[in-house]
Amino acid sequence: MSTLPDAGRAVGLRSPATELEDDEDYSPGWLRSDPVRAAALAIALLSLLIHWAVLREGYFLTDDFMLSTRAAETELSFSYLFRVHTGHLEPIGFGYMWLLTAVAPLSWPIAVLSIVVGQAILLILVWRLLLELFERRPLVLVPFALFAMSPLTLTAFSWLSATIIWLPLMISTAGLLRAHIRYVRSPSVKGAIAALAWLVLGMLSFEKILVVLPYLVAITLVARPEIRLRLRDLLRLLRRTALVWVLYAFATGTYLAYYLWASARADAGSRLQPPEPGVLLDFMFLTVMKSFVPGAVGGPWDWFSANAGGALQSSPEAFIWMTWIVAFAVVTTSLWLRRLAARAWFALAVYVAASAGVLALSRVPIIGAIAGLETRYLADATVPLAVTLGVCLMPLRGEKRPWFPAYRNVPQLRPALRVGVSVVLVLFVALSLRATGSYAPYVAANPYRPFVETVRSEVKTLPPKAEIYDDWIPVDVIGPLFLEYNYVSRFLAPFVDDEWRSQLYGATEYRDPYVLTKEGTFVRMDVAGVTNPEKPEGSCPWLNDGGVIRVPLYASAFDWSWAVRISYLADRDAEGTLRLGKAAVPITIHEGLNRAFVHLVGGGPEVVITGLPPEAKICVGDAAVGTPIPSTS
Repeated sequence: MSTLPDAGRAVGLRSPATELEDDEDYSPGWLRSDPVRAAALAIALLSLLIHWAVLREGYFLTDDFMLSTRAAETELSFSYLFRVHTGHLEPIGFGYMWLLTAVAPLSWPIAVLSIVVGQAILLILVWRLLLELFERRPLVLVPFALFAMSPLTLTAFSWLSATIIWLPLMISTAGLLRAHIRYVRSPSVKGAIAALAWLVLGMLSFEKILVVLPYLVAITLVARPEIRLRLRDLLRLLRRTALVWVLYAFATGTYLAYYLWASARADAGSRLQPPEPGVLLDFMFLTVMKSFVPGAVGGPWDWFSANAGGALQSSPEAFIWMTWIVAFAVVTTSLWLRRLAARAWFALAVYVAASAGVLALSRVPIIGAIAGLETRYLADATVPLAVTLGVCLMPLRGEKRPWFPAYRNVPQLRPALRVGVSVVLVLFVALSLRATGSYAPYVAANPYRPFVETVRSEVKTLPPKAEIYDDWIPVDVIGPLFLEYNYVSRFLAPFVDDEWRSQLYGATEYRDPYVLTKEGTFVRMDVAGVTNPEKPEGSCPWLNDGGVIRVPLYASAFDWSWAVRISYLADRDAEGTLRLGKAAVPITIHEGLNRAFVHLVGGGPEVVITGLPPEAKICVGDAAVGTPIPSTS
């Protein structure tokens, strides 16, 4: 049996029957005795080191803060883990965010460590998948290196909220493919249950796992090369492997039923709708021809900033055309030489098409065709891509007739193909390193780290259970996308204990509040805006009159979200209601000379306090309706 190149025997290939058992042999000299495994380890370590170097310069992004707050304010429960949130069902991701927030809230070093550990698990599973398919031979290092160094995973693994869905999705995909291939080759109840377990893990990761189902059908025909594409042979294969398909169907039906029910219950909806035909064609072209193909060859050549801490691919046309030429040469050469190449490329096309189709229905109507430039959406396709490239380079385990006559009968082809594979691999690694290096500055450009770290240290210096005025966050950390989370109280949730958090969430009035500044510091608060008219010195014109105090403003405040401040002198404690137009909030009057602050949404020409005891002697000295500012007193 020939290989491309036929070098497996040089390192002492093991028989297929003992391959997996030998893979578990970690004797003291296992690296020296197995250079292929040693090389795979070196590739994996290099990949992890590069990703760690990029990640350590990054930081949390918008969704990360929202998910951290949601984790901090919610108990770990079924309803928390299995809620459809922003269209996603991601129990593993939600569980991870809850654990991270409980142990090390918004700690980027711990987040980076966990991401790198997850990537290591993924690399191990992809390596074992390739061994299951091709045995241990030097050429296995080529698809493994292309996967480990692929720039297509950069954006998915540098944004925590994306990583917590894409990384477990890819882990489950790699594990599922290996278990499925083992089952297809040797069906058993145990093997079917193992494949089902990996599929369920994917369903707990991200709803996009359903994309792998049509790919499993196509990859089955790759794993069984002796099966001819005739109805009789296909039906025989289906009957032989029926158990696993029944289990897949049952799990998928149960999953979809729950997802649709939970989406409706959360009023989230799937929001699936077909885009306009022109937009769909643009998206498919951008996804496949400008993102996936250049990414498969080692691109993008360059990026452009789409948001803080992230980027979209932005390769020049000449580079894109070059990658098309390389891809065309690889595909046509493999189709000319390799019997299974057509099946393998078809399987990859099924995966990419299904993946793009889901995105076209879910993201393109919201984002537009430009979503096709987001390589994050293609990260999971690197697993089937590695499998396809492996199939094109070498025989499957036990395959008897892998090559067409052109390869077997023309010995001059083999040296040329060795050179070609080597050149493509070197080119890919060089381009990958360039793509990673050009992407790293965008990750490091995250502007939120100084603000968040200052807030973290400032919270520790505040008096216990300090009053913090609840308003919009002064920095665009959350923004309008998650409007209900764009408040100071919600942002501080991961940094404070349960009692303090409850106080911050429930506060409607304040005696001595602190305001959060754009620098991330907390300072005592005042209000700047519309105030009362000037009053004579030594007098108190705004007295309690029958339980009501009316303080006019020199201009009417329009309806808006305002901070209101009153300064008063009272002979006793009292309860009342502060009103601004139609808006009203409870207020507590404290004996002595004091100030009170409230936050309300309203407007009008005067501040009115009602519901006071008629006999209470309360004098309001001044009032202001406006925005919170640092106090100068």
